[in-house]
Amino acid sequence: MKASEGASKLRAAVEAFFDGEILPRHREWVAHVACHPGAPPFLGPLRARARELGLWNLWQPDRLSNRDYAPIAEIMGRLPWASEVFNGQAPDVPNMIMLQHAATAAQKQRWLEPLLDGRIRSAFGMTEPDVASADATNIATSLRRDGGEWVVNGRKWYITGGAHPDCAFVIVMGVSRPEGSRTGRHSCVIVPMDAPGVKVVRELRFLGWDGFVTSKDVVACLREIGVDIAEAPTSKKDLAKIQAQFNAWHEETGLPYIHLSRICAMSAGENYSADKLDDLGSGA
Repeated sequence: MKASEGASKLRAAVEAFFDGEILPRHREWVAHVACHPGAPPFLGPLRARARELGLWNLWQPDRLSNRDYAPIAEIMGRLPWASEVFNGQAPDVPNMIMLQHAATAAQKQRWLEPLLDGRIRSAFGMTEPDVASADATNIATSLRRDGGEWVVNGRKWYITGGAHPDCAFVIVMGVSRPEGSRTGRHSCVIVPMDAPGVKVVRELRFLGWDGFVTSKDVVACLREIGVDIAEAPTSKKDLAKIQAQFNAWHEETGLPYIHLSRICAMSAGENYSADKLDDLGSGA
């Protein structure tokens, strides 16, 4: 199935913007985030320009189908920070979709609107250190109603987005109906990051990354495959060179594809899955 004409034009526009505005700044991004926790100063103007060009919030279902958005998301995934330019980063996108479907009018005004506008960031807290969280029915954090408020009691880790300096709230999954069935016990609540009792204990490393998005381990990974920091990719040719070096490194070491592998194989099976999501929604 081919993408619609409008989606094809958007994809071309996103790729042109990526090649002309984002990729050439990647070396500058690497240098900045290796030493500073916040976003580099050029990110704001890039985001403003993407919005001017109509490339903002392309993930919204009323703009593109899943099938049409998939190849655009692949372009954004070529660098670890590119999706932020288009306000298409995780976990903000799934959080925004959740808020669109389930939030009250007041919650949408307080949390969804600034997310859509790119003024704040968010997090999602599901995984816990004391249970096998890959099975979400094991999640044990308690959610208890106390008058007009909810009391949340539990520990979370690997909280996507939780260490970002602009994170304003976290959507927390927990047990709200202890007496419910195995798959009917859990709910999600919005917890402001400045709520009493919320404490970020430490940042965790995952797959060689520190905290939210820094570049120390990207640089280390590049060095593992023989790419110097000064050679951080700023063009398609650079990316192709690094991918070739990585392929050779992988064949020599036999280690799994964990770092730098950002290949979106639009197989028939994946096309089928995207089409099913479009036809059936979350029920697919």
